[in-house]
Formats: sequence, structure tokens, C-alpha cells
Amino acid sequence: METKSVFYKKIAFVAGATKGTGLELTKLLLKNGAHVLAAGRNYSSEIKQLQSEYDGLTFEQIDFNSLTPAQIIQIPSIKDVLSKIQILAVPYGPFIQKKLEETTAEDWTSLALNDIALPGTLLSASLPSMQKNGFGRIILFGGTRTDSVRSYKTTAAYSACKTALSVLVKSAAACGGQNITCNAILPGFTSNAPENTTEVSADFLARQAFYLMSTEELNGVLLNADRGWTPA
Repeated sequence: METKSVFYKKIAFVAGATKGTGLELTKLLLKNGAHVLAAGRNYSSEIKQLQSEYDGLTFEQIDFNSLTPAQIIQIPSIKDVLSKIQILAVPYGPFIQKKLEETTAEDWTSLALNDIALPGTLLSASLPSMQKNGFGRIILFGGTRTDSVRSYKTTAAYSACKTALSVLVKSAAACGGQNITCNAILPGFTSNAPENTTEVSADFLARQAFYLMSTEELNGVLLNADRGWTPA
């Protein structure tokens, strides 16, 4: 008798699902029987193809950077899925590389809203449903080596938000409840890697995220997936 995946018929929301790691993770969830609301800026050919293959995929076209987290969770399709959600994945998170003295107020606001307030808001809105259902899997995406407090010469604002995300992961893991896990992937470069640095593939990151969500025993994990590279 075939054993069903732990994700079979589970309700998932993937924020940032139209390309890269988010798209690859969406594929894995669908292949394992999950019902997925995928959200992203572009209704891509890849999403259209997946919709033709899987009845369990719906899509919400949204530019996360143009709305506040409070507005995003009031979008009808997102509000509905959060009321019954069992799996939350937030690959979305803008990257800005600037020295501190070059970082503008607009940069700070965008990073704070998108890289910590948005995943935090989605997580808080998801927990009641997960606790009610007795099942929850949350996967977030940090920055390179943001598992502890470090100094950064050119990514201080971005890394500060992603380090705060690690606090969120540990807190949710401790307080989420029985059979609810929260973990994070802390990736290296997925594109435009510096010279002599090898990129980490979106497929690899998605598979590691999927693995972390697959069992109750892995909870509060901050998984460095950066080939050992340390940022400046």
C-alpha cells in the first residue's frame, strides 16, 4: 500500500513563487499532493504550465513591494488561505547591497517591510489555523550567515533584517505548538555570484527547504547553504 506524503492535501501558501527557489518549492509541494496558493509578480509560463498539470494550484498576481504587509493579508485569496493554512513558505525577500552611508531611508523601509515585517505578518496570521489543525510547516529564507550577529561592510541593512528573521524562526519554533515547525534556509548567492564564488542553485535550496518541512523533529533549524562563503 502506497504511503501518502505528509503534504498530501495540505493547504499551502508560497509567497514569491514565480521564479527561482519559490517556483521549485511550489513544484515539489504540488508533486507531493499539496494544494498551493502561489503568489508573485508575474503570471509566468511556468506557473501556467503547472496549472495545466495540477488542479491543486491557484495563483495570485501581486507585487509585494507595492503593498504593506497589512494590505497583503487582506487580499481575499490570501486572507482565505491564511484562515485554513497548514504550510507557509516565504522565499520572497528583496536584496540591497550598499554601504551603510549609502543606504537611504527608502532602502531601510523597503527592506524592513519586505524582509522581516512581511514574513512575520504572514507567520502570525498562519499560526491560529495551524494550531487549530494540529499541523504546521513554516519555511523562511534568511541571508548568508545571518544565523548570528555579525558585521557586514556592504549589506548591513539587508543582513540586519535577515538576522531578525532568525529570531522569528527560533521564536516560532519554541512557541508554535505541537506538530508545528519553523525553519529557515540561509542561502549563498543564487545569481550574480562574486568572482571565485560558486552559485547555489534554486533547485538545491528548494529541496533543502522541502526536507526541513518533511518532519516534526527538525524545528528551529537555521540551515546555512552557502558553500562556506562568508560575506564582507
